[in-house]
Amino acid sequence: MDLLYALLGILLCVAAILATLWFLRSLQDRKREQGMVFLQLLVPKKESKEDKEKESEKYSSGQDFKEVVGVMDHLFQSLYALYNSKPDRHWRG
Repeated sequence: MDLLYALLGILLCVAAILATLWFLRSLQDRKREQGMVFLQLLVPKKESKEDKEKESEKYSSGQDFKEVVGVMDHLFQSLYALYNSKPDRHWRG
């Protein structure tokens, strides 16, 4: 019977520690949310026919399209570099 109470006490302590860690993490998440800034990327529209024709002529050669893809590849690589894959990201945010 004493063993059962000891196991129950240990289980309750572990649950209390996990609940405290979860609460602290949610507080950190809330602080981080308040400091976030949204990033919006806009591509200018081609309104006139001349602009659309120039754009289609650019991409017909294939050279400029590779340039655009290269710029986007650089953007995605930069965004991926911000990713933190360390295990401590779960409790440090």
